[in-house]
Parts: sequence; structure tokens; C-alpha cells
Amino acid sequence: MERFMTIYGIAVAGELILPTNLTAADVAGMSRYVSAFVILKPVLFFAAADQAVTAILSASTNGFVFNSLQGAFLAPFFQRLYNRTRALSPETPSLYPVMSFRLSELDVQTIGAPYVAGHFAAAAWFQSAATTGNSPAAAAFVSAYRARYGATALVTYEMQNAFVATELWLRAVRQARSFADAAVRQAMFGLAFAAPEGNIAIAASQYASKALRIGRVRASDGQFDLLLQSLPKPPQPWNQLLMQTQGYGCDWQDTSGTRGEKYQFPAVSTTMQFGA
Repeated sequence: MERFMTIYGIAVAGELILPTNLTAADVAGMSRYVSAFVILKPVLFFAAADQAVTAILSASTNGFVFNSLQGAFLAPFFQRLYNRTRALSPETPSLYPVMSFRLSELDVQTIGAPYVAGHFAAAAWFQSAATTGNSPAAAAFVSAYRARYGATALVTYEMQNAFVATELWLRAVRQARSFADAAVRQAMFGLAFAAPEGNIAIAASQYASKALRIGRVRASDGQFDLLLQSLPKPPQPWNQLLMQTQGYGCDWQDTSGTRGEKYQFPAVSTTMQFGA
């Protein structure tokens, strides 16, 4: 992440990686961050969250926070950030707005919308796309889900992603007229359909095109106001910002056997794609 930020001319105040799968040695090491603690997972979550918030407050009086925490780590982090910064500003996000990459409507409900309101998240799809994204497929998906699970059920990106994966597999099976892995995989190339997130297709890399949306959490209902919506973009299996993978692609549809998982673009293509 720091390398990417530097490429775009953004000064990085600090980077903190928190423990997730804690061992006995990790637990012992937590004494560096808290003077005393009980060996209970929630307490360790809170200790790690306090460490993260302390690092953020110490690094800068304000700034943008990029957050890749997920699951049970989200609630203590956002709650600690809110509680420790509300004395500095009536609205936490005005000082330390957080951009999360693993934050869904269900997470916001679990954390409590007031703690997350005003912060940002990036995903291919949000439930609010069904009403503000001008997408009949998104509206139909949310309507069908709620018809089965209740009129107030939250519908997250993960649910949409599961639906897309199942639908693609079903279409490939029908096209291949077989359940055999090789036949289904071959039939998957080029498959396209109108998914809730937008019109997606499977590329030669076996990755799907994906949309990008950036949303800001509303305090009133925990939904996301959509600030940016893009059409689905072709996949880039290899990171083109890293030197070790820049200029490489993936092509499982190639029958010559020279490409596969990782191959280097021809010189002319590299110049066109990555040159100044």
C-alpha cells in the first residue's frame, strides 16, 4: 500500500499491521501495547484497536486512513477511533476519514452506524446501487432476496458476489452440457451477463471484469451514499504497479502453451500500456 501511495505522490504518515491469528508468543508480545490484559479474544481485539488508533493519532493531527481490517476487528477499531477523536472534532470523519476495503452494510449494522457514519468504503457493489445506480439487475436482485428473506434484509457485496459466481457456473454448465471441470472451465471463457454490479465477462485469465464503487456511510440507516460508480473494467491478474509483475499478463485460453498463468507482454504492448 505504501508503495502505491508514493507512486501517486501521497505522503504516508505511517503503516500498521495488526495481528489476526494470534499465537502464544503473540499474546505475550501484546504486553508491549497494554500494561495488563485478560487472555480473551475480544480484549485482544480491543488492545489491537487501541494500538491502531494511538498510532493514527500520533502520526498526524489529521489525515486519510486506508483500512483493510475485516470481520471482528472492524467494530473495536471504529468504536475506539470514534470515542478517542470526538473530543477533537464533533465529527470524527472530518479529521480522520477512513477508506475501508472490507466494510459491508452488515458490518455497519454490527458496529453501529453512528460510529462509521461519514467514513468511506470501496467495493464492486453496494445495496444502494439498486435504487441509485440505474441498474434493473441490481433492483431485481435486491427485490428477489428480500422476497425470500424479509423486506428489511440487508444485501451485501459478498452476497452479490456469491450470486454472480453461481450464475456464471450455471451458464457454463448449460453451455458445456456437462459437469466435467475441464468442459465447464472451457465454456466459461467469454461468458457475459448483466450482473447486479454491471455487465461482467470472463476474460482469458479466468478472472471476471469488475465494477468499482465508492460509498460513504449514512448515519440515518447505515446504507452507502454512492460517490463514484464505474462500469466493469477488464481484469488485471498481475499488478502493473509492482516491478516484479509489471508488463505481465495471464492467458489460460491460449492453446499454444506459451502463456498460461504468467507471460510477458510483447515489447510494443508494454510500451503502449505502461509508457509515459
